[in-house]
Amino acid sequence: MLGLVCLTAQADNLTVYQKVKSTDELVSGDKYIIVREDPEQSYAMGNLVNLEKKSSGLVGESVKVSIQEDKITIPNSDVLVVTLNGTSGAWYIAVDNMYLTASKGDNYFYLQTKKSSDKNQKWAITMESITNVGADGRGIRFGTDFRSYYNKNNKYDEVCLYRQVTDAEGIMLTVGAISYATLYYSNQAFVVPANVKVHTYKYQDNTLMVSKTYAPGQTIPAGTAVVVAAQPGSYPFLYSSETGDGDAANMLRGFDEAATATAPEGNASDYYFYMLSLNKDSDPGSAGFYFGSGCTNGGPFTSGAHKAYLALPKSQANQARSFLLSTIPTGINKLTASPQQRGSSCVYNVAGQCVGSNYHGIVIVNGKKRVVR
Repeated sequence: MLGLVCLTAQADNLTVYQKVKSTDELVSGDKYIIVREDPEQSYAMGNLVNLEKKSSGLVGESVKVSIQEDKITIPNSDVLVVTLNGTSGAWYIAVDNMYLTASKGDNYFYLQTKKSSDKNQKWAITMESITNVGADGRGIRFGTDFRSYYNKNNKYDEVCLYRQVTDAEGIMLTVGAISYATLYYSNQAFVVPANVKVHTYKYQDNTLMVSKTYAPGQTIPAGTAVVVAAQPGSYPFLYSSETGDGDAANMLRGFDEAATATAPEGNASDYYFYMLSLNKDSDPGSAGFYFGSGCTNGGPFTSGAHKAYLALPKSQANQARSFLLSTIPTGINKLTASPQQRGSSCVYNVAGQCVGSNYHGIVIVNGKKRVVR
């Protein structure tokens, strides 16, 4: 089975940037990032790269960012950090002691090593746009990447600046293509970032259901194992000094170092152990909790550092081999026979649990109910 989480297991050097809302916040010598804001997905300008279409022409890569309360928290290594020099209406944008320059003839940027009076080195900056003074009104705009486009071409988006305000401590959690990851730290609480939902899970009435949800801005208590739901991308989980509200019903567990899954109490032989994964065929939409790789009987497996796993008493699990996360947000893990699930070798009970061949009762096979006696 395919593991789903990529996690930075130690503190990252993160920096907080705040949206510039006034010309008073444009200060010579201060550091900024260039951002294209969008309700669906915002991007910051990344490294300048040569696409080999122009010998010395450069474009800015696109880096996905998450905005929360007009702030972006991100490692500096991921984005292009620029320094403003000059005055209003004639700003120089410095990149590593070189100066961002536009050209009248194409949509590329150029870097010049010396500051000059050349108007193509100077930029007029408002809260909604960055326009070159000399290159026929070209500006920094966004299409699929950041380039020097004519401002009159409305198919490209305007950009704005975010100013560096402070450094921060935390981790960057990467959510993969299937939109789930797990997280556990025994002695560190975290603040949930924007555009993310965080869940704990409990087992009740023969069903796996969401026990508690931590919304953006809330604190995940130290020692709380969680599942993170978000669009693919990297998200800053900043350290929190608050305690947060714990969840005594949470059935998720975890370790700070890679270790063999253990039972919450009693003997491991009395429990089934599940890892976050796709099904054996890696079908899209099949993300859920499954028996660990090579553990067809639901026995303990090695859980990675700072990842979470699920441990259920066999007396409650009813021989369930898996739980599909896509069916749980309503609070009840009912089976929905999606195209990705049809044709699977797994047989489900009416609670949406993958059950073994010796299970008796109502089962669902390829979306149809059957009775096994």
